[in-house]
Amino acid sequence: MKSIKFFAVAALLAISSSVHAQFTNNSSSSATTSSSSDGWSSVWVEYNPINIDFNQGIDDESISGFSLGYSKAFPITSSTPIFLEAGLGLQYSTKSDFMDSDDVTFKMFSAKVPVNLIYDFAIPNSSIKIDPFVGLTLRYNISGKLSGDDDDIDLFDEDDMGKDNTFKRFQAGWQIGAKARFNGGFTIGVAYGSDFSNIWEAKAKGSSSKAKAKVNTTTLTIGYAF
Repeated sequence: MKSIKFFAVAALLAISSSVHAQFTNNSSSSATTSSSSDGWSSVWVEYNPINIDFNQGIDDESISGFSLGYSKAFPITSSTPIFLEAGLGLQYSTKSDFMDSDDVTFKMFSAKVPVNLIYDFAIPNSSIKIDPFVGLTLRYNISGKLSGDDDDIDLFDEDDMGKDNTFKRFQAGWQIGAKARFNGGFTIGVAYGSDFSNIWEAKAKGSSSKAKAKVNTTTLTIGYAF
């Protein structure tokens, strides 16, 4: 997970440096090219390496997530290449040997709504557009289970988890990243983000502190814009 996060940050820094140099030298022509766009639609698939960050000495868990979805980018003004992008996606996350238990598998199915603010511009003398973005993701966890050889535990059920120990269905978080579009179509991107609140909290008997878990997500995207 640390190596993936390092790769994501390094990629963002590299893209940002390239963007800054291109924008400084060619800001006028880039803005003119981009601001003429009426927006675009995208379909995408994502690989989502997810880290569930526990406190109180509990080992973090690295989980594999996969998403697919659709988004639409709308121009905010006619004079500046800034766009508001909203989308809808479905995400499946899984991890075998959860919490170092050989016979326990973590599974979660979620719906998510990413909303991003994008600055879109074309690299001069090329067919490439760079889209750095920052935004929010709203996520609703539809189902979540720990599956073992003998039984399944519903992470959102009070009978299975305890009244105050269930996972949270609704989460909101932030993300920052960048995408590159080639010939206005094929798209690749990288992003990193974190939830604002904990997905799980539990108070141990006889203790005033809570055990907590927070979700951090790296996103690697392949898509097509049209």
